[in-house]
Amino acid sequence: MASELLEETGATAERAAFLQRIAELEAHNRLLTEAAIERERRLQDLEAALKAARIELATIGPDNARHKAERDFLAGEMANLEAHNRQLTEAAVAGERRLQDLEAELKAARIELATIGPDNTRHKAERDVLAGEKAKLDAHNRQLAEAADARERRLQDLEDELNTARIELATIGPDHARHQAERNVLAGEMAELKAHNRLLTEAALTRERRLQVLEEELSKAQALQREKSPDPLLIMRRQLGYLIGRLITAKQSPVDVVYVGHDVARHAPPPPPAARVIQIVGAGEEGDFGIKVPAPGNGATTLVIYAMIDVLFRWTRLDEDLERYLDAWRHVGIALIVPGFQVVEFATHSYLLSILASSFPARKFTTTLEVFEAPQPLRPVPKGPLLQLLQLARHEAWPMLKRNWFVVSGGGGEPPARFSALVISVKPRR
Repeated sequence: MASELLEETGATAERAAFLQRIAELEAHNRLLTEAAIERERRLQDLEAALKAARIELATIGPDNARHKAERDFLAGEMANLEAHNRQLTEAAVAGERRLQDLEAELKAARIELATIGPDNTRHKAERDVLAGEKAKLDAHNRQLAEAADARERRLQDLEDELNTARIELATIGPDHARHQAERNVLAGEMAELKAHNRLLTEAALTRERRLQVLEEELSKAQALQREKSPDPLLIMRRQLGYLIGRLITAKQSPVDVVYVGHDVARHAPPPPPAARVIQIVGAGEEGDFGIKVPAPGNGATTLVIYAMIDVLFRWTRLDEDLERYLDAWRHVGIALIVPGFQVVEFATHSYLLSILASSFPARKFTTTLEVFEAPQPLRPVPKGPLLQLLQLARHEAWPMLKRNWFVVSGGGGEPPARFSALVISVKPRR
């Protein structure tokens, strides 16, 4: 009975242990099942995402290649722009240094001009005195030469007479004494004439040497005056030439240069080497005005036209002429100069920009306008026919100036206050 009780107790404990183990295995199995289900769902999700990714990769392959090509192209453009920006910066720095050098030279020239005024007056007075003395010496030397020629002729006549007398003396014995006396008189007179002629010759040589010395001193004084008092137009022409050379003139090919009017060549800078120079005088005084330029014959690709500022008002066929020019040349420059490089106010001449805006339409031409202001105090300009017509009331002129400057300059910056010359660069719009 006791053994059976012990066996039953052991079986009960063993069963309880088995039940506990079964419960633990069932809980573990449930966890494994849930984890397997979760992994199955995760696997399905990953398969769906992989399928979607493959579909998307199949659809964006061409766009990806295009985007990569665009990225490479934009990177190259950005590199080019950075290089161009660097070159522009270096050019701007070099231009600023050049501008500072020119301003320093101009300041030194003004100081020198201010200091050499009294010396210039003295040199001019000395030159006038030397020129007067030279004129007197020339006249006196001319008189001496004429007198020497007259005495030489007189001497030759006396020698002829003496020879005749000698022959006659040999043939006329009874009159020998008289002829001998006459011969002695003639011989004495001839000796006096020779001595006088020698004195005149020495005096003429002395005056000639003195004249040469005075001419050398006069030449030195004139050279000194030219060095200390340079032509004021020369400075303006040189500075205008720098601007035109930077904006218009070609670097390699020859250039055709046209001067319109009588006085414009005195204001224009010297033409480049090997340039063909054409002078046009007396054109367009009334009626339709067009400037006809012969076709380029020397391979020139650039045409530069110099004219005084009033030519712009009379140039009624400017638009047609530009189209004809650009058929023959690739680049056309027009320099319009105020007489004497006087500085005038843009506000009172804004109609000039109105003419430019109507004559250089943006649909046809690529136009660049540069304003040159001479480095001198503002002085009034003598009113010619054009300048009288262009005088506008100030309260009306300034708004018109802003509008026209916006059209001509392409919408950049404020209009300048003054100008002495306008330089226009024109190319065909491609």
